[in-house]
Amino acid sequence: MKPIEEAIAPCYQCGTCSATCPTAHAMDYSPRALWRLVELGAHDEVLRSNTFWMCTACYSCTVRCPRDIPISESMRQLRELYIQQEVGPLQGGLSAILDAVDSVHNIANEPNETRLIWSENLPERPANLDARQAEVLYFVGCVGALFPQTYGIPQSFVQIMEQADVDYAVL
Repeated sequence: MKPIEEAIAPCYQCGTCSATCPTAHAMDYSPRALWRLVELGAHDEVLRSNTFWMCTACYSCTVRCPRDIPISESMRQLRELYIQQEVGPLQGGLSAILDAVDSVHNIANEPNETRLIWSENLPERPANLDARQAEVLYFVGCVGALFPQTYGIPQSFVQIMEQADVDYAVL
């Protein structure tokens, strides 16, 4: 926690970070309140907070901070510290995800051979799915490729690429 304390030491609690944060409304502590807890040494309370998990790393706070405090980086460091110290209710889930990535190389713990399953119920199978060279490479990622509730995302994107006559391949 020491590097975070040092990074936020210049903070004079102006609230710019909280005012510019697009997810502050969903946080249990605003960024400003979280930094105050860090200053007060309430480290356990800080690590139980959902604030640093809700941070999207958009850097709005960092860009607008009048004291040039690396706020987004400090949020990232809090996530790292949380994982290192193995605290909180998310730890079991994080461990399961890390184990899945280590063993099968994706967060869904599914065989990678099923990565194109999202394309099976398209009106017609796009020819570019198996292309080896293309102008654009589309990386669907683990969530879009392996979680049925998100199949619509890569399906829609591929249909847009087809309609726009874009030369693409799927990774």
